[in-house]
Amino acid sequence: MSWTQLAVIPVLSVLLLVHELGHFIVARLAGIRVEEFGFGLPPRIWGVRRGDIIYSLNLIPLGAFVRMTGENGEADPPQEGSFSSKGKLARAAVLFAGPAMNFIAAALLFAGAYMMGWPTPTSMEIYIYKITAGSPAEAAGLQAGDRIVAMDGRKIETSDQFIQATRAKLGKPIVLTLERNGSEVEKTMVPRTQWAEGDGPLGIGLQGKVIQMTPVSYAAPQALWMGFGRAGQMVAFTVSVPVLIIQGVLPADLARPVGPVGIYQVTTQAADYVADSGWWFPLISITATISAGLAIANMLPFPALDGGRLLLVAVEAIRRKKIAPEREGALHFVGLMVLLTLMLIISYYDLISPLPNIDWGPR
Repeated sequence: MSWTQLAVIPVLSVLLLVHELGHFIVARLAGIRVEEFGFGLPPRIWGVRRGDIIYSLNLIPLGAFVRMTGENGEADPPQEGSFSSKGKLARAAVLFAGPAMNFIAAALLFAGAYMMGWPTPTSMEIYIYKITAGSPAEAAGLQAGDRIVAMDGRKIETSDQFIQATRAKLGKPIVLTLERNGSEVEKTMVPRTQWAEGDGPLGIGLQGKVIQMTPVSYAAPQALWMGFGRAGQMVAFTVSVPVLIIQGVLPADLARPVGPVGIYQVTTQAADYVADSGWWFPLISITATISAGLAIANMLPFPALDGGRLLLVAVEAIRRKKIAPEREGALHFVGLMVLLTLMLIISYYDLISPLPNIDWGPR
């Protein structure tokens, strides 16, 4: 077994450690007694006590944990300094800190990927695939299948370049050089200044075929801003997936959940690419994506997850009464069993229908 096949272990271990570190830091700030902060899952192979806390290294390298006094509820009156003795805001902050740390880690990793060089199309073939009726493009005689070569004699390299150049000439005549059936033709038209929603100045739909992909690096401040933006976009997209499926915008098979087996598959793909090319972008970007996914998954309002525990805090605030510890414990246990069952089902699907290979761009 090569190191690329083992890459999933440090990726998941670090991300889960970051998650638990969030819980640990906020718990300490809130004055909650932490009994143990462990890297890996038991059994313990090494530990050292610092003050009242045991810092441990455990045998199973996937994961981490924070053990707080009273985190699973305790009989009244609660112990001083226990999780259950703290107010609702303090407990909610501790629960929210784990997913928040995964989001921050995703943003920082994406920022690192932007600094290292984000694969960006620098040369494309741009085709027209539709013409809007009554548009300047229809009046000028443009046709679906035409390839855009140049505008006003200036070669067009990317679709973004074409869009920016068109919008800079609204209301002014432009000359498009097109390739049609192996020959070049020129068409003159005037981009309109107003158009219907979902249309554009010329009334055409563009389809690009990437010819060259080049890593483009960004300075640290811009990369940091773009990294947080990218992480935010991932969260927004994931939350909107059910609506997109219902609307028919996103095929259901492309929105499949990914379990541990799927994570292993994509991580191995990324590590193999790094081994072949020496370019670390794939592994960094996939780690950032997994971190963002962990942030979202843990915020789901489902028992045993941070989101489920936050929901119970909200229920407590509405009822103005704590949920009985034995009921809360039973609810989280059932939730954990359901989650494990779902994970096994998703992993089975990942095995019989592996994720497709990812095109990382330049080599």
